[in-house]
Amino acid sequence: MTAIEHVSCRFGDFALDDISLAVGQREYWVLLGPSGSGKSLLLETIAGFHTPDKGRVLVEGRDVTSVAPERRGIGIVFQHAALFPHHTVLANVEYGLRVRGAPRKERERTAEEMIERMGLQGVLSRPVSALSGGEAQRVAIARTLAVKPSLLLLDEPLSMVDHGARLELQAQLKSIVAELGIRTLHVTHSREEAAALGDHFAIILSGRIVQKGTTDELKSRPRCAFVARFLGLENTEAAPPCEEACLRRPGSCKKLD
Repeated sequence: MTAIEHVSCRFGDFALDDISLAVGQREYWVLLGPSGSGKSLLLETIAGFHTPDKGRVLVEGRDVTSVAPERRGIGIVFQHAALFPHHTVLANVEYGLRVRGAPRKERERTAEEMIERMGLQGVLSRPVSALSGGEAQRVAIARTLAVKPSLLLLDEPLSMVDHGARLELQAQLKSIVAELGIRTLHVTHSREEAAALGDHFAIILSGRIVQKGTTDELKSRPRCAFVARFLGLENTEAAPPCEEACLRRPGSCKKLD
C-alpha cells in the first residue's frame, strides 16, 4: 500500500489538516484545488521535505515518515526542470542512477530507454541551456523515471510550458506512466490538464481534502457546490449545498461565486 494516513502539518498560519489518500498501482491521481490550498505543501510533505505533526506516509507498505527524502523510493518533478547546466542531457538523465551506484551498462541502457520514451533523441547534442521549456521538462521527467520510483509526484510540471508542448507532454505522461505502471500524484490548478490525465481526483481546499474518488464518481456525484464549480460542471445547482465548515474556510465556494 502507498498512502498518507491522517497527515496534519502546520506551516505558520496554514495547516494541512487530517489528510488521508491511498494511491493504488497504476492509478493516476490529480490533486486539484485553488492557489494556496496546500497542494504543493502536501506533495513536499509526502516527499519528505516536511515532517508531519501527526499521521504517517507509507510507500509500498513501508512507513517512511521519518526517512530521508532520497531513501523513500519517491520521484518528484517540479515546475522548473532544475537540470544540471554543466552536464549533458544524457548525464542529466543518468544522474539519479549514478548517485545510486548503478553499473555503467545499466545506467546507459535505462537512460537510453527513457530518452527514447520521452522523445529526446534529437536534443542529446545540445547544451542544457539551449533546451526549450518543454524539452527541459521532458529531460527532468526522464531523469526521475529512470530511477523507477515507487511513487511519482508531479508539482505542476506543465505550468511553465507553452500550449503546444503542454499537450504533447500530457500525452507522453499519460502513456509512459500507464505503460510503466507507476503510482502517480499530480498537482495542478488546471481543470483541462486534470481531465486529460487523471483517473482519480482529490479536491483540496484550505489544507483539507473536500472529496476524492474516481473521475466519474466526482463528476456524477459532487459532494457540494464547490466541487461541482471547481470541476467545471454545468449543473452546479443540482449539487448539494456546502457544509457550514466549508463555507467558513478561506477560498471556499462562497468566494468563487
